[in-house]
Amino acid sequence: MVEIIPKVPKKNKSLQNILFIISLALLITATLAYFGLGNFQKKESQISKDLKNSLLEKTINQERNAKKQEVSIFQNKINSFGLLLDKHQGSSNFFKVFEENIHPKVWFSEIDLNAEKFEVFLSGDAESFQSISQQLALFREFTDIQNVDLLDVSINEKGLIDFSLSFSISPKVFASIDVFRQNNTEDTEDTEDTE
Repeated sequence: MVEIIPKVPKKNKSLQNILFIISLALLITATLAYFGLGNFQKKESQISKDLKNSLLEKTINQERNAKKQEVSIFQNKINSFGLLLDKHQGSSNFFKVFEENIHPKVWFSEIDLNAEKFEVFLSGDAESFQSISQQLALFREFTDIQNVDLLDVSINEKGLIDFSLSFSISPKVFASIDVFRQNNTEDTEDTEDTE
């Protein structure tokens, strides 16, 4: 019999199978690539974070070392200054002692202080010879002042007596600042005790 209904010609199923297998392989490859690249990206992100942390830590350590060096330099300067202060002779001690032993009617206009030799040369004015004599007695009574010598005496145009004198002073008066501080602290404590 004659067939009237046209039949679809038979296609080659092998071509369809090949295309299906290729498509399936591409799908599997794409899926594996997606997850593989995601995993690779996570690892690279972690490596990047580790490198940043390592770099930050190195930078912090460098800054810390730089600060330590800076602090060390300042500490050395402070220590050197402390040593300098410890060895410094306190001329201010002399002026404290000097101030306590001045007669009220005697005025000193010139002072030459030699802290190395512990010698003092003074020039000044007084109202009378008696004031000068009393001033010399004040200096001689003080245990830290020795060898008081009157060098020159004259009367000026104003009727005042000009004079100059010299004396030696005990080295303990020129003691270090610490000794002076201790004396001041003791004086302060004595003052507080009396109150």
